[in-house]
Amino acid sequence: MRTIILAFAVAALAPLGLGSEPAGDAKAQPGAKPNKAAKAHKAAKPDRPARPDKPDRPDKAAKPVEDLAKGPVDPYESVQERSRFFKVAGVDNELDKKEFEAARGKPDSFVRSFDRWEGLLPYDKNSNATIDWFEAEAYRKAVRERVLKAFDANKDGKLAEDEREKVNRLLASGRLPEEPRADRGGGDRRRGEGPPRDRGRDGEVRGHGSEEGRGGEGHGPAPAPQGEDREARHRPQR
Repeated sequence: MRTIILAFAVAALAPLGLGSEPAGDAKAQPGAKPNKAAKAHKAAKPDRPARPDKPDRPDKAAKPVEDLAKGPVDPYESVQERSRFFKVAGVDNELDKKEFEAARGKPDSFVRSFDRWEGLLPYDKNSNATIDWFEAEAYRKAVRERVLKAFDANKDGKLAEDEREKVNRLLASGRLPEEPRADRGGGDRRRGEGPPRDRGRDGEVRGHGSEEGRGGEGHGPAPAPQGEDREARHRPQR
């Protein structure tokens, strides 16, 4: 009788999914080997979506170039440059080579990394191997004029944004635009060429001071006779 009642109970609970577990989800008993259904259930894992490639890291923003032109070039700030000069010039208010090299390239210094002592010396009017403020300012203004001549395309006396960027890159490299060569009255001669020379009859090169150029003895024609000697030469002989 108990068996019949138990059978009816199992039959009544079967539609509700109670009373039994799927073979694949059944927990393995200790020491029992997993059946084939359980192995298939573990193996059948859903495909994972492909891992997208890592996006390229954006390039680091280029470090902005320091505006080295502001102050010494464009805009030229005379008061600021004067204050900086006297800070490095010492108690005598004149800048010598030792002070120049010690201050070169330091923050807020009058002497920038693109300045050279040799570039200041042509402005030493009294030739005492030191630079006072008036000589230093003449140098600064000459540098400004040189930079504007090289980079101020529209000749408006100031640097546009693209022009300023080019100037700052040049100054950051420790250089200035090449100074135009002054015309010394010798024409457009190349370096190493001396004054024009003459060639003798034998092809030898002689300067202007050679005997041949002066008509000396044994070199070229003799000077034309003058005065009485010239008349005697053309007088008919008796």
